[in-house]
Amino acid sequence: DVPLQADLRAIRARRQLRVDADIRRANARRYDFDYQPGQSVLLKRPEFTKLGERWDEPYQVKRSHVNGTLTQLRPGLTKRVNIRRLKPFTPDGFRPP
Repeated sequence: DVPLQADLRAIRARRQLRVDADIRRANARRYDFDYQPGQSVLLKRPEFTKLGERWDEPYQVKRSHVNGTLTQLRPGLTKRVNIRRLKPFTPDGFRPP
C-alpha cells in the first residue's frame, strides 16, 4: 500500500478556477446600472396577471444605498427597494448598455 499524497495547492488552485468561472457565468447576463438620485425607474409588481402590467409607472430615485437598495419616492410614500425589482425608465423603452 502506498499512502495517498494529495497536492493541496493544485486542488486549491483548481477549486478557485471553478469558483471564478461560476462567478463569471452568473454575472454574464447582469445589467450593471448605477442609479442616480432623480433618475426615473420602473418597479416590478410582486404579483401580476397573465395579461396585466408587469411594471408600475416610473418613479423617481431619491437615494442610492451601498447594499444594493434604493430609496424610492412615490407620491405620499418613501420606501427602500432592491435593485433587482427595478429597471431604468426611458421614454422610448428599456435598452441595456
